[in-house]
Formats: sequence, C-alpha cells, structure tokens
Amino acid sequence: MNWKELQDNHHIVLQGGVTTLLNSPNVQNPKETSVQVGNYLIYNQEQLLYVGQGINIKTRLSKHWKNKEFAIHGENLSFKEIPNTIGRKEFEEYVMCNLKPGNNKFHKGRIFTLSEETEEAALLVWQQSQALTGKLLNEGLIEAVEASEIKWQGNNLQGVYLVRRNNELIYVGETHNFNERIGTHHGRTRMSALRRTIGKNIFGFDLKTQAELGNLISNDKKRNFFTEEENSFVNQFISECEFTVYPVSIGRLELEATLIQRFSPMLNKQGNKD
Repeated sequence: MNWKELQDNHHIVLQGGVTTLLNSPNVQNPKETSVQVGNYLIYNQEQLLYVGQGINIKTRLSKHWKNKEFAIHGENLSFKEIPNTIGRKEFEEYVMCNLKPGNNKFHKGRIFTLSEETEEAALLVWQQSQALTGKLLNEGLIEAVEASEIKWQGNNLQGVYLVRRNNELIYVGETHNFNERIGTHHGRTRMSALRRTIGKNIFGFDLKTQAELGNLISNDKKRNFFTEEENSFVNQFISECEFTVYPVSIGRLELEATLIQRFSPMLNKQGNKD
C-alpha cells in the first residue's frame, strides 16, 4: 500500500477499522483502557452515545467519566477502544456519519461512501494501513510540500494547508473545509489560533476580552481579541502569506503532525493535539 492507494481506498480502510472496533470487548471503567493513540466508543448499555479520538485514550475517557452528561448513566456506561495511528479524525467522522452517536454534537459535513468490499478484505486493508503508517505519512509529506494548488477560496475539501511567507514555511494546519478555515484566518481572530499567534509572537500584542475592548454587553469573557488597529497589522501580515492546500481523504491529523515535527514551523505550538 502506498499513500495514493490509502487515499483512494479510505472508505474501505475506515470500514475495516470500524468493524474491528465494534467487535472489540466492552470495558466498564476507563482504568481498564490503555494509554495509546486511537479511537473509542462510549455506550449506555446497547445505545451508542459517543465516538471520540485522542493521543491518550485512557486520559480522554477518564475526563468523559467525570462529565455529568455521561456520569448520569452510572454503571450502565461501557467503552470500546482501538489503536489507530493514521486516520483517527476521519474514523471519528465516519462513525458520526454512519452510526450517529447520540451525544456527538454535530458532524462536520463529511459524507463517506460505504464500501462494497467483504469484511475480510476491509479488515486486511485496515491492518495494512496501521502497519505501514510511517511509510505512508512520509509519502504524504513529500506530496504536501510539493503541492502547488494555492486557491483556497471556494474550496470545501478537507486536508492540510501550508502557510509560507517569503518562501519560508511558518505554519501548518488541518481542516475539514479549506474555504471555511482559511477564511477564518483572514478575518476572525477569536476563532483563529494562527491570527492570535501572529499577534502575540510577531507583534507582541496582548489578547483582550470584549469588555476590555469596550463592549460591556458581550458575555464573552475569553481573551481572544485584538483592537482594530492591532488586527490591521495581523491582516497585513497574512496578506503577505501564501496558503497552499493539499486535499487528504484520510490521515490529515497525522500528516499535519508529521509536517510540524519535520519542519518545526515558527507559528505552530509545540506538541501534539489531544
């Protein structure tokens, strides 16, 4: 299997992974789960409540265990888990789309084609994707760096995007929708980690609350805003950047992490997402 085959057969890979997860044993307590990267399901008896992903399943499930939306089910709660080294975000979206867990707040708009492959064939492709993760991500990294497509406006595909300024790679991100996410970077500081990082790290601006900006009506108490003048500096900086998009059908979260690890872009925070 190579990177292109992984992308072309992503629906088969995901089918094999979901089948593996559904056939895995239930456990009754997060302490019985493992410290691993992957996906998990939360059940109330036979009812599927939630699908999630993380770099440490035990930590994530322990947090859910204490959350009142799950705690109300008491001893009826149970969990399934599966290690997943490539495609855990798409895996999560696939389950949301096709199994519709009751407590997932929304689905990000992905529509996955259901595979017509046999269960045995899908399981084999899934196992191959996991065994070859390092090789596959290295191939994806090369293609992403060499990608020449820079038109993000109106592009509603999912994948990774690279931000360059003066030909230097300064930021890498992943998204389910290029147009939506990169559009946010061009105008909405509250929702853009990139804009906040540029303001703080490049210009030395302090983030402010709405009240500190004079908006005493707003209930938003988070420090996620700059003044209009400060935003103009951020806007000018972003206007001098080139955004290159690279569509990814499966593995965008892991490819983003691989790119960040390899190139250490100046505006990416250190560490993996949980």
